Amino acid sequence: FNKPREEISIEEIKTKMKEYNTKYLLTIDEEMSEKLSKDRELKIKKGFRRYKIYELNYEESILEPVIKYRILKQTEQELIIETETDKEEIITIKITHHPYWKAYINEKETTIKEKQNALMELIIPEGKNTVKLTYDPINKISIIASIITLLTILLLIFKGNSFEK
Repeated sequence: FNKPREEISIEEIKTKMKEYNTKYLLTIDEEMSEKLSKDRELKIKKGFRRYKIYELNYEESILEPVIKYRILKQTEQELIIETETDKEEIITIKITHHPYWKAYINEKETTIKEKQNALMELIIPEGKNTVKLTYDPINKISIIASIITLLTILLLIFKGNSFEK
């Protein structure tokens, strides 16, 4: 929020929670807890001593703006959705952007833009589309560099042994 917590409104908190698809909020601050308790959309889920977990009651959506979509598959490393729009749409996917994410629309790779809030943004063409996001944490450059380093070390060890004979 980039400001003192006493200046943060409950509406700002709820907006950020919805923006990042966050359903729960943990607080240990009594003053904040009092503010949160007065809101109709936030309910205490659990409480223990100073700790309170609040649940925001809202319809979760992985996309923004909410367009017609259906999730076909969702795992930690893959998301496949079917979308339908009347016009080209710029959508935000409520997943944190990372360079290892790749996007495909109708099996054709497309560019993922990073929004200012670190979420992913895609341009979806008009009509019915299949959007596939895959996360490939394997950095091929690092693997190649590691293999070359290992081969170099092995070569030096074997050459060193041949000079000793």
